[in-house]
Amino acid sequence: MRAADPPTDKEVSQLKNEATYSAARLPLTVIPATGLYPSEFFHIHQDWITWPTEDGGQDYPIISVPVKDECKRKTKARGRNKSTVGIVDREEPCSICKRINRDKFQSPSSFEVERQVPVIDKSAVDELWLWFHRYDTIPWNNSLTRLQTISNNLINRCISSYDLRQVFGRRAIKMGISDDIIVENLGLKDKPKWLLEYERRFRPEKTGQLTFQQYLTVINKNSPISVESISELIGRSESAVGNMVRKLEKHDFATRVSQNGKDGQKRDLWDTSVGPDTLLSCPKEECTKKFDTFRGLTAHSTRVH
Repeated sequence: MRAADPPTDKEVSQLKNEATYSAARLPLTVIPATGLYPSEFFHIHQDWITWPTEDGGQDYPIISVPVKDECKRKTKARGRNKSTVGIVDREEPCSICKRINRDKFQSPSSFEVERQVPVIDKSAVDELWLWFHRYDTIPWNNSLTRLQTISNNLINRCISSYDLRQVFGRRAIKMGISDDIIVENLGLKDKPKWLLEYERRFRPEKTGQLTFQQYLTVINKNSPISVESISELIGRSESAVGNMVRKLEKHDFATRVSQNGKDGQKRDLWDTSVGPDTLLSCPKEECTKKFDTFRGLTAHSTRVH
């Protein structure tokens, strides 16, 4: 089953725990931390990495992704570990380079110059350090096939390395990293549609849209509260607020409370017993997928079920 959305951070953690050897953990750790294209990741060579310096001039590794480089490589063991047992050298170009009729690696990045990608996530730094202090390159292996197998078995969804790239975009948006840095790390000149969607979800102040969690926050702090009062507090029309609270009621996130007003007329107020971090669940009993937007739930139900 193909994933409608990239894996959550919890699912990525589950997949990493299931990956029992370093070559399988590397893409699960490094790609979500850097936004590298899968083809870039599987061509990383020791020469691409600048490690932190003792004088404190550089605090984290930087991967310098060239525009072009060799694809066919023999893996050399480094340090005390001279064994390359289980390592498959590339005697001919890898499947990605073959597919685009090249015998050398060429970055799919939109930039025609070398790209500097920092590695700040500690777990990614640790995995890179462990690997590149033993070997000088990442050989093409069955990590991608194994990733799809593990994800199908573990979370009932097929996760690809491109999904892991989107995990980076989602994390970066939530961390408040600037747009320029995000798209540059991704090797793009403009925001792709999936990144704009994350911005809509997690940076509503930039897109002018509000998430249902923000509505829940307002209701939590001011309950019981009327649609009119919610409208004043969040700066949205009463019609838009009314539509949202009815959606929340449908999913048992909000409760309608009737009270008599000063004029003696009954009016609806709204209360909630759930926190603003609550997520939407897929209604299918066998599905454990959760969503932070109604649009995400609708898209999932349409594409997957």
